[in-house]
Order: sequence, then structure tokens, then C-alpha cells
Amino acid sequence: MIYHSQHKKYFAMRRLNLNHLHTFSLVIAHGSFSAAAERLHLTQPAVSLQIRQLEDQLNLKLIERVGKRLKPTSAGTTLLEHIARIEAVVEDALLELSSHASGVAGKVAIGTGATACIHLLPPRCPPRVAVCISPPLLEDEFVAIFASSQQPIAAEMTPEHLCELPLVVFEAGSSTRLLINEWFLQAGIRVKPVMELGSIEAIKEMVAAGLGYSIVPRMAVAAVHHRRGLQVLQLVPGLSRTLGIALRQDKPVSKALRQVLDALHNLNATPP
Repeated sequence: MIYHSQHKKYFAMRRLNLNHLHTFSLVIAHGSFSAAAERLHLTQPAVSLQIRQLEDQLNLKLIERVGKRLKPTSAGTTLLEHIARIEAVVEDALLELSSHASGVAGKVAIGTGATACIHLLPPRCPPRVAVCISPPLLEDEFVAIFASSQQPIAAEMTPEHLCELPLVVFEAGSSTRLLINEWFLQAGIRVKPVMELGSIEAIKEMVAAGLGYSIVPRMAVAAVHHRRGLQVLQLVPGLSRTLGIALRQDKPVSKALRQVLDALHNLNATPP
């Protein structure tokens, strides 16, 4: 019997009408059916019916008359506390959904390396797409970086120039590290780094402190504030990689994702 009673209350809560809850809160706020009806642009019988249906659903008395005003019962007071939270949650949900409909917000998961994530994506992500394949997007050129206080041995850096100098490099196994190793191997040189790090920003800090040189994507030092304390030199022969987008063929393209894709496809057309 207890089980049956709990079940009835559970299904009653599932069928609750949001309009009825709002009507109930207005009746209590204004103290009468007529005032609530005027506010809702409904007839007084329509408001009374909504309250009666709500009470029938919950099998509880929600309103009582005290003098000339309608007041909530103990159960009605409890319901009012929940209505405030329910309306806040619904409002938040509608705001988020409206932003999806207008295509200005949403979550787009992007798997990418740290360098592109820090230096390439943020300037181009739509402002409310929370921060973030196909034909190639761009050629990502690599450069040599030294501490700005260090005297360069040449205007352009070859593998032969660099092989005897202390190298601060990306950790083994990363795609960037493999590219750098291959660049030296093409010249018949196998390098032994003095330091291996997983963060592009940590590498730049070590180089700026004079602990060695590194080879990094140009985008990581393109902005003035990103190359503070560093000097940037060209590599000869040149070293670059092609950045592209990998997207599942059956992946639905939301408006938020479409904005991100359009921004990325325009990388070659606009400077960072």
C-alpha cells in the first residue's frame, strides 16, 4: 500500500504542468484568483480550474483562505520553494537552447596539439562557442628560437649549425618531436636534447633563460608578446607540417560546429 502511494506521487510529479505551477505562485503572490487571472490574461474560473487540477494531481490542499487573502497551506509553502528552483532551471535551459538555435553558442570538442590549441584556435573561435578532416587548413612553418641575449651564429639555421648546440625540445613520442628528429636525420644527424618538455610555453621559458635553443612552430612566436625574450631565426632547409581537420562522416554538424569549421577554413585568409 505504501509502495502504491509513493508510486502515485512519483507519477503525479512527472505529469506536473509548468503553467499550473506558475499560476499557483501568482495566486499566492497576489492573494486572490481574480488578481492572478488578470495578470495571466485568463478568466477567474480558468485560474481556479488550474489550481484544482494541481491539487488533484498532488492529492494535497495547497491554498486556504485567511481573512480576505488566499494563503498557502504547509504543503503549498513547500511547493512554492520548489517552484522558484524549477522556474530558474527552466529559464537557464531555455537560454542555453536559444543560443544553440541562433548558432552563437555551444560546445565543440576539438582534439589538437598544445601549440595549435594555445596559439591558433583562440583568436578565431566564435565568442560564445565554448572554448576549440578535410582539405588542408594551412602550412605550419617551424623556426629556430634562441634567447634574445644570445649572439646568433648565422642568419639562417641549418642542421649542421645546430647539432652541437644544447637543444630544448618536445618530449619523445609527440608528432612535433618526430618532425624535428626527421629534419636532422635528413642531414645525417642524430640529436641528443639536453631537455625534453611537454609544454610549448615551458620550452620558450627555458630558451629565454638561456638554457638552450629550440625548434618550434612559427605560430607559437608570431605575436610580439609570445616571443618576449626570444629571437627567431629561419631554418634551412625549411621545415613545416600541414594542419587539417578530421571529422567523422556521420557527425551531425550543429550551427556551433559550423561556425568553428568556417573559422578554421578561413585560416589562410586572415592573419592571427
